[in-house]
Amino acid sequence: MRLRFGINADNSKSVVLIALRMNDVVPTQAIRGLVENNEFIVISTFALPFNAKDGVHVLGPEWRSSQFPDILAISDLVISKLGYGIVSECIAAQKPLIYIPRVDFAEYEVLRNGSSGLLHSHLMPKDDFLEGKWYGHAKACLSRSFDWQKVRTDGADIAAGVILSYGRR
Repeated sequence: MRLRFGINADNSKSVVLIALRMNDVVPTQAIRGLVENNEFIVISTFALPFNAKDGVHVLGPEWRSSQFPDILAISDLVISKLGYGIVSECIAAQKPLIYIPRVDFAEYEVLRNGSSGLLHSHLMPKDDFLEGKWYGHAKACLSRSFDWQKVRTDGADIAAGVILSYGRR
């Protein structure tokens, strides 16, 4: 999958997946700060004023849904908001997550508390997010060790089995 993005297997740069919506304010200096130090390659789920030559790869719509688990698998770090989907995907793929506070999301505290011990995560203050001070947070998150717990990832199979069992009655 890394080769499909032009990332050589011997490339030692960390791959950072920015999984935010297009309407989220992402400061250009945040992306510059990640790629200019020549330590990170950025993959983004929305258009940015950069290109692969600059160390930034933008996912087309075909990648954002069907290929998202594959993109997550080649990433070393994810920057996003806390949400059910991204939290579960990061836990299943054992990928660290940098997130920003979500005061507009009622389930924020439940997700934050519930993922403790299951998810290698790092809270980036909203001011640092908006001011583009991402580099230090990325370095700090990746430098911390984390003991991932073994969790089941077969919930869809279990749910399908339950649904099918109703048809057999």
